[in-house]
Amino acid sequence: MRILIADDSCLCRSNLKLLFEGIASLELAEAANGVEVLELQRSFQPDILFMDITMPLLDGLATLKILQLVAPALPIVIISSLADQRFVSRDCIANGAVAVLGKPVTKEDALRALTKLKQASAQQGGDPP
Repeated sequence: MRILIADDSCLCRSNLKLLFEGIASLELAEAANGVEVLELQRSFQPDILFMDITMPLLDGLATLKILQLVAPALPIVIISSLADQRFVSRDCIANGAVAVLGKPVTKEDALRALTKLKQASAQQGGDPP
């Protein structure tokens, strides 16, 4: 499974990478802004994207909207310190995010998102990533 982690904070990206440490068959890539996300979506072809909202150049919500046009099947999990604000979560879900997680993301929440993706893929008859 390929996971793309997008956050302008190197520390946040590192912390999220640590949550996936030790899980076999995972490939991880990192992006610091929405422009890098769009580039890596084409070249890395992630199976899931964990993305912050507040990023330079192209923020997470704008990137989410673009990805819904160019890669609508890509599951996107928003990670944000703004996640507890109802309008933020509502906008993200309305624009295609499969989940919105608050920062700091716990290992349990991250693994729950991966499990949800695998279950949805199995129900659709596809091979889990």
